[in-house]
Amino acid sequence: MENRYIITIDLKKKTITNAKYKQNDAFTSIIEINMVDGVSPVDITGQIISFKFLRSDGSIAIQDINNGVTIINPLNGDFQCVLESNTLSIYGIVNCEISFSDGENILSTATFNFNVTQSIGALSVNYISSVANQIALWQAEVNNFLRTVGKGLTSARPTLNLQIGQLYLDTTLNVNGKPIYWNGTVWIDNTGGIV
Repeated sequence: MENRYIITIDLKKKTITNAKYKQNDAFTSIIEINMVDGVSPVDITGQIISFKFLRSDGSIAIQDINNGVTIINPLNGDFQCVLESNTLSIYGIVNCEISFSDGENILSTATFNFNVTQSIGALSVNYISSVANQIALWQAEVNNFLRTVGKGLTSARPTLNLQIGQLYLDTTLNVNGKPIYWNGTVWIDNTGGIV
C-alpha cells in the first residue's frame, strides 16, 4: 500500500499541487515526477537528481539517488522520490525544489509544495519525546548542581571562592550531611542559625 502523487513539472510554468502525505508515513509516500518543457518530455539521461525539502519548522531535508530518488524513464523525464522519515517527520507545508546536475551545471525547478498532515500517533510520540528530552535536561541540571555541592566534615568546609547561597552538606552536624548555606559572611542552616 502506498500514497503516490504523480506530478507534471513544466520547466516553463509554476507547478501547483494538492499532494498530501501523512506525518511519519515514510517509505510508503511517493512523489512521481514527469518533467516536461512545454509539451515535450525532458531527457534526464545522465542527470544527478536531488530533492530539497524546506519543512514547516525551517529545517531542510535532502534526498537523492542514495536515499529514495529513482529514475524511472530518463528519456521521458520520469523519476520518483520515496519520501523518508526525515522528510515527513514535521507536519505542515513542505516546499520542494528539485535540482538536476550533469556534473558541471545545475538547474533547479521552481519551488512547489505539498502538505504533511499531522499524525495522531506522531503527536503522542513527539509529546513523549519532548517530555523525555525535558526530563533529561532537568536531570543534567540536577547532576551539575550536585557536582558543585560539597560534602564533608566541618573542618573541610570550603573557604575560597564562596558564593552567597552555596550549599555544603556537613557530616559533622549530621552523619548524612546537614545542609548549610554560605550567607556571604558565615555558614547558616535552614533556620538562619549560625553553624
